[in-house]
Amino acid sequence: MKYITRFLLTVLLSGLLIPAQGQEAVKDFDGNVYKTVKIGSRVWMAENLKVTHYRNGETIPDIMDPKQWDLLTGGASCEFNSDPVYTKAFGLIYNWYTTTDVRNVCPEGWHVPSESEWVTLVSFLAGENVASVNTTGKVAPSLIKVNESMFKVLPEGFRGYDGEFTGLGYGGGGWWSATSASKETAYYHNVNYNTAGKIRMEGRKKFGYNIRCIKD
Repeated sequence: MKYITRFLLTVLLSGLLIPAQGQEAVKDFDGNVYKTVKIGSRVWMAENLKVTHYRNGETIPDIMDPKQWDLLTGGASCEFNSDPVYTKAFGLIYNWYTTTDVRNVCPEGWHVPSESEWVTLVSFLAGENVASVNTTGKVAPSLIKVNESMFKVLPEGFRGYDGEFTGLGYGGGGWWSATSASKETAYYHNVNYNTAGKIRMEGRKKFGYNIRCIKD
């Protein structure tokens, strides 16, 4: 699996798999430039966030130690397995607390999408019958439009229980919403590479997923 994953990363970075082409580009505080894509009336980043500072210039804590990560109640980021190759392909991983920090993780004029904004996106791409699928069911074939339009079957991983890294190579990651589901959990969205995973899920706020920003 390790060598297969590295091969996939190499393919992505070589340009054989090209991210969705957008209408404009946006730059974060660190100077990273992201492609964007217009879906319906909204403009989304077509790439995962990799910024290491909040909008005001303050550093987002970089926490690699699993035990320390699992104890956090404030924003943090990290590279998957301390691997810069992963970061270049897929962006950084952030815990949920980063998405709601008042210092803002997204560039000026952008924000982390709310759950309702995610639902609007999925509904627009997948049709009117997406609501039941989006909340409780499996990914319908029409939901592959979400991936084709902006996510491109990236075999992303995530940071799960006890701060451990997992999921790389089989689409086990996801993208945070800024909406809390409970005291301990928040909503995130995932399009599994084999369409078997749910599009909308709940994860512990201490978990680490990727972030896509949406234009204000």
